[in-house]
Order: sequence, then structure tokens, then C-alpha cells
Amino acid sequence: MMKFIKFYILSNAYYKRFQNLFNRHSIIKLIKNPIKWISKNNYELKILLRYSVFYLFINPKLKLIDREIEGMSLPMKQGRILYNYARKLPKNSTIVEIGAYLGRSTCFIAEGIKNKKINFYSIDNFEYQFFIKNQYKPHYKNGYQYRNEFYKNVYRYRNKIKIIKGFSYNVVNDFQNEKIDMFWLDASHRYEACKRDIEDWLPLVNIDGYLIFHDYSENSGNICVKKAVDEKIREGKLKKIKRIDNLLITKKIA
Repeated sequence: MMKFIKFYILSNAYYKRFQNLFNRHSIIKLIKNPIKWISKNNYELKILLRYSVFYLFINPKLKLIDREIEGMSLPMKQGRILYNYARKLPKNSTIVEIGAYLGRSTCFIAEGIKNKKINFYSIDNFEYQFFIKNQYKPHYKNGYQYRNEFYKNVYRYRNKIKIIKGFSYNVVNDFQNEKIDMFWLDASHRYEACKRDIEDWLPLVNIDGYLIFHDYSENSGNICVKKAVDEKIREGKLKKIKRIDNLLITKKIA
């Protein structure tokens, strides 16, 4: 029963909330005084009910990606956006992803184009570091482990993805003859790096092509991404289409 709920009814993040809400002590309180328990947990119950209805009708392949691949901060509803935007592209379109991490976003996109002839490039240097105890330490022992984990996760879509290891500012030189229809950026959050990625790749995106940015937020940790993107919006080069939490969808207009 619990496996059914985990796979078909709730995503990983919401399944943990479900476990916290229905732990042994909580169930005892529910049995003793159901009215008080429901009143106390009313907000959490509404969230779980609303999300379970949403999750129940999601493509099972997307649920598999959500369950199997770590994604740091890309929840199912954002992954589904990538899937839907990729799926509606016409054949012979081109998609570029910068920042793949362990392949969660890569798989959401690849699932959307699995029945189409679309060029999909996933670009990453696979050398991640995180700030821990005032020192930069690799999250894994080395970049090879990241890359190996990525390859394992995207293996089922290996015929749909062209994987490029390198820095985006170097790789862009090989794309000067390409025209991009969907550009997904989830790389460095530093202002200079984000601004450079946008300025390097924006000229290669078709007019009316989509540029989708992750970690677009007012929070101090990601404010630099928002600053870099907003500059291009004010310049009249990008138009906001939709925002889902910290994911922003824009369209190139000039």
C-alpha cells in the first residue's frame, strides 16, 4: 500500500510530508480525537489532497524520473514544465541545456521529445563543488563520479541526447551555426557567469524561442540569476511568459 502511494499518488518530497503526518504517534492522536487532529493538520491535509490529485494523472514515466533521480531543487511540477515545453516543439528543433547535474532535468526534457527528431544538447563540466564549513569540498570524490551517475541516469534516453563535457563559454563557439528553439539554463548562480551565459547564447536562440531559467528568485542566494535575467527583460530582448516558483519561462522577442 505504501509503495502504491509513493509511486502513484505522491512525489518523493510530498511522500515525506505524508510520512511525517501519518507517523505512529500522529495516528494514535487521530484515533483518540479525530476532530482535533483534523483541525490541527487541516492545512497539511489540503496540500496533500490537492497535490495527490495532480500527481495521480501524471505520466508514469515522469513519476519514474521523479522517484529515481536526485534533483537538488527541481520539483516535479517544474520538471513537468520542461517536459511539456519540449514536447510541443516541432520536429527538427534544437534544445540546449546548460547545467545537467545528475540528469534529472535532462530526463524530463528527453521524455518530452522521445517520439520526435529533435537535436538535444546537454552541456556540463561535471565538476561540482559546494560551500561546506567555509571550505570548498567536492560533493562526491571527483567529477568522474558525477559524470558516471549522470550517464547511468540518462542511459534510457542515450539516443536522444548529445552530451558535451565542458564549460558553456567554451562550448558556445561550436554552436555558431545552430539556431536554438529551447534554451534551459541551470548553471552557475554568480551574476557574472549567468550574465555571460545569457549574452553568449541569446543570439543563437530563434525569435519566439523559449529561454527557461532555474533559480530565478528574490532570495539572496539566487538574486544574481534574477538580476541577470531582468536586465535582458528591461532591454526588450526577453518577454516573461510564466513563472513557477523559482523557474521562469521567457520568450526571445528581439
